[in-house]
Amino acid sequence: MGTFDSHPLYANFQQDAEGNRTYKVTHQVLTSDKLDGPRSVALSMGIDYTTSYSFGNEVDAGAYFTGGLSSLFVEDQGARKKYRVEVEYSTKAKKRCDEVQIDDPLLIPPDISGDFAQFQKPFIKDKDGRPYLNSSRQPFVDVPKDDSRPTLKIKKNFASISLAQFVEYADAVNSDTFFGLPERIWKMQRIAWSRAFLGSCGPYYPVELEMHANWETWDFSEVDRGFYELVTDGSGSGSISVSGVSDCSGDKRVLITDARGHPLNEASPLDGAGKALGPCAELVYIEARGYRELPYAALGIPTSL
Repeated sequence: MGTFDSHPLYANFQQDAEGNRTYKVTHQVLTSDKLDGPRSVALSMGIDYTTSYSFGNEVDAGAYFTGGLSSLFVEDQGARKKYRVEVEYSTKAKKRCDEVQIDDPLLIPPDISGDFAQFQKPFIKDKDGRPYLNSSRQPFVDVPKDDSRPTLKIKKNFASISLAQFVEYADAVNSDTFFGLPERIWKMQRIAWSRAFLGSCGPYYPVELEMHANWETWDFSEVDRGFYELVTDGSGSGSISVSGVSDCSGDKRVLITDARGHPLNEASPLDGAGKALGPCAELVYIEARGYRELPYAALGIPTSL
């Protein structure tokens, strides 16, 4: 299954003598996988019976998806295919919502839930971003802090799935706005799937995704410290050449010693440029992004409530 790029083209409107309003919205959909058929393309719209009509700046909250869905092949564009998908909405009275039986599992609305998962992490900075230090201006070690993470679980049925895509999204953080939170706040914690059948029909694939949110993002942040510092003038007896870093040509790595010339018992804070940090200077933190960033919308799941 490929990725889908869709946008609405135009909409038609009809009202009968009883005042029932009916809309038909036509979308253009491009699929990156030429093996995707018209049904997969139509279902990629993510529409279910809870979806109401909207087009541009026009909204009719009383017109819901009727189940009418059609997909028409337009042209082969080489690496991808173009389709036109028509979706029907109507205000026409139907059975009560608790009396409607959905026979197609692919039209069942996604199940969305969440809670808070309890974790702990090192207490490095206070609520205002200041380093948590002892009276001699050294960071505390192994001080735990509660870390209650919001979780989000989405269950949805798919006509087909891509295991390669699931592997790619393992531990990935969001690169797009997702459920109102900006990029790199959510991380994919779990993807579970199975193959299921509805009687003799099928198959279809129930998928459950679980994501955790970290308000500070999932970037890494550590105090810059070490037992060596960099020197560029060649001084320092017994210095060790830095290798494997092209932009450090000629730099030397020199052991940091105390006033008596003895090696330190613990790593010294550094200034972010490889030099030992003075005793009154602010600690420097090294930031790094350790997880790949991917758009969660490409998974075909809801991106908001």
